[in-house]
Amino acid sequence: MKLTDLTSGKTSKRKTDPLELWLLIEDTHKVNSISKVEEVTKLAARTTYNSIRQGPYESIIAFKERFNSAHESYVAQDNPKHEDKDSAMDFFRALDNARYGTFKTDLMNSMTSKSVEAPENLNAMYVIALQWLNPSTKPYPNGFATTFATALDIQDKPKGNRDRKGKKEKRKDEIRNKTRMKKGKGSTVSRVVNPGIMLMHAQQDRTRQTMKKGIAMLLGMQVHSQLTKC
Repeated sequence: MKLTDLTSGKTSKRKTDPLELWLLIEDTHKVNSISKVEEVTKLAARTTYNSIRQGPYESIIAFKERFNSAHESYVAQDNPKHEDKDSAMDFFRALDNARYGTFKTDLMNSMTSKSVEAPENLNAMYVIALQWLNPSTKPYPNGFATTFATALDIQDKPKGNRDRKGKKEKRKDEIRNKTRMKKGKGSTVSRVVNPGIMLMHAQQDRTRQTMKKGIAMLLGMQVHSQLTKC
């Protein structure tokens, strides 16, 4: 396999110099170029780099790979070079606020108070963000317990409407059962009886019978006393 460099006219052979062959292929088949116009390609690379953001469910490892690719395209198109600290702060800015908002605030406050220095380069910023401890407080019967975990890179996906739908279905079933019970009054339709209610009714019946016996005994005693007086 041979490939000729259009600028120098040199021919490269895969068997003899694979590195030179790959460099020629990369130079003549740029996948990050959308146009042959220099100003257009520079603008596209610059726009992609400046607008890059971490996705809500994108891991920091995958985002760093995407950020590196955007930065390489930015540099390859001869855009103004960034200092290492500037690239680190660009990566810091592009992190997802939902997961790294507390990390951003803490680091900014620490740099403002000069208790820490800004990371020297992109890799240093990446390591700090990756290893940042996230405090989580959970209630317990004896009080509150705080645990520390590197959970900034974990984002729970929103739950579907399964629970909500289940509650609606349960509510419909309750209304349906109540309607059936109302329709069953005075007919042969069997109804669900609460055992507690049955016990309460039995106790009330026994109380009534006891009261009736007591009243009968009092009346008998009064009649007997009147007869004795006579």
